[in-house]
Amino acid sequence: NRGLMWVHAEIMTNPSSNSLSSSLSSSSYEVMFTTTHLESFIPKNQYPLPNKEHHDGANARQSHILEAMKFCQDYQSNKVRPSANSNPSFASSSSSSLLINSSSPKNNIQAIFITGDLNWDDERKRRKTKPSDPPLLPFINERRKHEWVDAWKTCKSNQDDGYTYDSKLNPMLKGNLRKRFDRCLAYFTPPNRNTRTDIRKSKKRFQMLGVQDCELIGMEAIDGIQWRKETPIWKYGKPSGEFKYDMRPVCASDHFGVYVTLSG
Repeated sequence: NRGLMWVHAEIMTNPSSNSLSSSLSSSSYEVMFTTTHLESFIPKNQYPLPNKEHHDGANARQSHILEAMKFCQDYQSNKVRPSANSNPSFASSSSSSLLINSSSPKNNIQAIFITGDLNWDDERKRRKTKPSDPPLLPFINERRKHEWVDAWKTCKSNQDDGYTYDSKLNPMLKGNLRKRFDRCLAYFTPPNRNTRTDIRKSKKRFQMLGVQDCELIGMEAIDGIQWRKETPIWKYGKPSGEFKYDMRPVCASDHFGVYVTLSG
């Protein structure tokens, strides 16, 4: 059961403006920012599973990402709103804490972001191994008029892999696993007819948000901190009850972060 943490906010792009007015101006944008953690892959030699098979989590990931997208776009179109007794910072798109309320104030969300450890496995350089998941963008954009974009893919070349889980570069880890599990998906809303009319009347120039740049962060070890890695020793296809230990550096996380700069 995976949740979606979200916030509906106004981004002020003019540093000299201290207005907290809910009305949009040329120096502000309404956005919906969300973060989630989708189902993980569990290899059979890492945790003892009842069926002794890999748990790739693909079906759950695909179901969850579609749920998250539906909730975001239903919220944007005013089809759902949190109920009065729900936690305003957390909701699942299938939760009963959401309700349809046509009298809710209209929003003017210009961008939606779904971020987090999506565990999406659709990029393999070696053709011998088959990805667990279908290519993410074609999967989520099927039959959509206006598409979601992957922030990293928007501004980086194909040669820049952007691995956020990198066993070779992250000093906390050891091994060969290198994946771009953590992503920032963005949906930039084109101006509708009413928005274009309002802009024309006010003589303001409409600017759509966009992705300007991306970079990885949290790649350096923190000085003066170590952690003890405990690894179970397997014998004859099952845990032996014994462990091996080694001391490793500590980063902000075992995953690198993705820092996205927006333009608008």
